[in-house]
Amino acid sequence: MIALVFFALGGMEIAEAPLPLVAPRLIAPGWDRDRGLLGEPQALLPEAARFRLATDAAGTAKFLSRLEEPGVRAGHLLLSLLIDGPVIVILCGMGMALWRSTRDVPDAVEAGLRWLMAVGWACVVFATTFPLFDGLRTVLILKGIMPTPRYLWYDPATGGATYILLLVAAGILAATWTISAGLKARADMAEIV
Repeated sequence: MIALVFFALGGMEIAEAPLPLVAPRLIAPGWDRDRGLLGEPQALLPEAARFRLATDAAGTAKFLSRLEEPGVRAGHLLLSLLIDGPVIVILCGMGMALWRSTRDVPDAVEAGLRWLMAVGWACVVFATTFPLFDGLRTVLILKGIMPTPRYLWYDPATGGATYILLLVAAGILAATWTISAGLKARADMAEIV
């Protein structure tokens, strides 16, 4: 059941992946009882930019219009795929690791460990690349709406997420290597016996 939850979360990420290209105003979708399906694309922005847009109705309108421009749509899609790709690997990889390791077949644990190793490395990739790609995306979608750095908007909040994800990755990789070493030692002992 837990594996299916991870697959469902990964499927939701995959389903949302094309939104920057096909429906940029529906990014971060939610449901309002009176108005139906709504998006909250401002959720992509750093807190300082969200605060400025919240007090500037004209800026918000320009921001939403900028998201609709063809060049911005394409660039936004590319950067979003670079950001979300490792997240999809993490979610689906966890599902596969749980699914493969809990089957009642020989070498099930070893099969699950390969997926868990992929999850650990995807965490490393996401942790190290997210601040870069997120900063580039922020500049792309805010250019001309408010003053932005020339290439990269660094959001200090991404630094904290990076440290946490690196710790998670280290834990996953260390556990994977330890379990693999234990399984190898057990196989060697069985061979000797």
